[in-house]
Amino acid sequence: AHVRTAPTGAALAQARTLAVAAARQAARSRTEAARLGDRAAELRAAWKTQEATHRSLCDRHGLPHDTEGLREVRDTAHAAQEACRAGAAALATLARRRERHAEEVARLAGHRDRRIEAEHGAEEAWAQWHREAAEVEALTESLGQEAGEVHRRLAAAEEELRRVTRELAEARRTAQTLGEQEAVARRDAETAEGAAATAGAQLAGVLERLRRQVALPGLVAAATGADHLDLPPADGPVTPDLVQRAAAAVRDAVAGAGSADVNALMRARQKLEAELQGGFDVVHTVTDDVHLVDLVDATGRRPVAEAAADLRARVERAREALTSREHEVFTNFVIGGVGEELRRRLAQSEQLVAAMNDSLRSISTSHGIGVRLAWVLDAPEGSAVHRIKELVQSAAAVRPGEPTEELIGLLREQVEEQFALDETAGYAQHLKNALDYRDWHHMRVTILGPGPHDRRELRGRAKLSQGETRFVSYVTLFAAADAYLSGLGDTALRLVLLDDAFAKVDDPTIGELMGLLVRLDLDFCMTAHNLWVTYPQVPCADEYEILRAEGTPAVAVHTHWDGRARHLTA
Repeated sequence: AHVRTAPTGAALAQARTLAVAAARQAARSRTEAARLGDRAAELRAAWKTQEATHRSLCDRHGLPHDTEGLREVRDTAHAAQEACRAGAAALATLARRRERHAEEVARLAGHRDRRIEAEHGAEEAWAQWHREAAEVEALTESLGQEAGEVHRRLAAAEEELRRVTRELAEARRTAQTLGEQEAVARRDAETAEGAAATAGAQLAGVLERLRRQVALPGLVAAATGADHLDLPPADGPVTPDLVQRAAAAVRDAVAGAGSADVNALMRARQKLEAELQGGFDVVHTVTDDVHLVDLVDATGRRPVAEAAADLRARVERAREALTSREHEVFTNFVIGGVGEELRRRLAQSEQLVAAMNDSLRSISTSHGIGVRLAWVLDAPEGSAVHRIKELVQSAAAVRPGEPTEELIGLLREQVEEQFALDETAGYAQHLKNALDYRDWHHMRVTILGPGPHDRRELRGRAKLSQGETRFVSYVTLFAAADAYLSGLGDTALRLVLLDDAFAKVDDPTIGELMGLLVRLDLDFCMTAHNLWVTYPQVPCADEYEILRAEGTPAVAVHTHWDGRARHLTA
């Protein structure tokens, strides 16, 4: 009985089956959710890209960004399209009527010719009748008169009739021509009157729009730098002369300001937003096809010209406040440190050049070629740098007040010149560039020999052999390395590296060059195909010769030179 009443596992098995199916469905749902999430991210990124493109295109073409505004523009475009279609239909109707008019005009010429022929026929018939009637009347009146007198009077009457007939025909033709010209002139006058009325309305609209644009806040100040722009008064009729004077006033106000397209305007606005980030919010609006830029900060919203004037006033006040403090700092800085440091460095440099020349005095090639160095000021006499060097020659403790003030002014001008070259660099960098006395000078290399009084500067046209050219180059470079390393202090590693050293230099000169390195206290590491430091000028050195046979590893053979002999070192 207990066995029969024991619960079965069917429900559990069914539940497990449902759980497995649900787990599979959940996994598929998670996979689908992940795929849809990725797809949503792609669509979101694409939407953002399309939105940015949409906004850029709308800004470029002056269109609103929102759907309602674009729908309104679309409806307006559709209305304009319908109006264009209606205009096209009206133009087609007008074209058909013009064709009919042309046909009627063409037929009119034939009718006119027939009418003229009929009029000529009527005139001839009337003239014949009048002549015959005149003859009858003349015969009636001249009954009883002489026949010759009658015929004479009849001939005179006929001649007068022909003259009057010709004048009448000419007058009628002239009247017809004048009538046609009058009709054409009346039609042209009506057309010109309508065009004048339309142009007058357009002029009035253009002038009103120009007044609205000029009245926009901050526009005149930004475009011309003035507070206002004088335009002709608005009262009275709008005449072309009035509009021309208004346009001339605007053109004269903005003369020389240049022009820019919408792309340049957008780039300038983006640059302005980047440079004013954190200080101002840039608001860009378009009113009457005029792009207006306002700056918004804690004090409110102002046009860019007004904000720029306020910023210039702030900068000027800050500069005035800085000037007095700057003079005090410059005075203490120059008197306390810069003058003395420059004087000490200049003296040290001249001593260093003199010491190098003492070392080079005994160095020459086998042909008697020697080298002398000179530290030459680049600035001409009378320049600011030349005057600074003259003023710092005397110590600050004994320098009078007037030369000190002159020195302060000259140094300030040097710093301001560096600031004008790069306004983004810091003040410390400006001081460093302005007061670096090494940039004021250059090293002049003079070649001595081979004659006792031969002296010439090292230039491209100096007539030297390859070995002499290399000797002069090595001597100059060693002197420059010594000057540079000596300026770094006692803790600097005085080491020079030479690759393929002393090529095309004879053996005695190589010994002199190595002796120069020793006298200058320059350690050296050099490589060469066939170079040994076994010279009496070198007190000690270590050499490594790299040996390698075909198909075998390279071996370094270490040799020590003690100033007198070479020793193989294991």
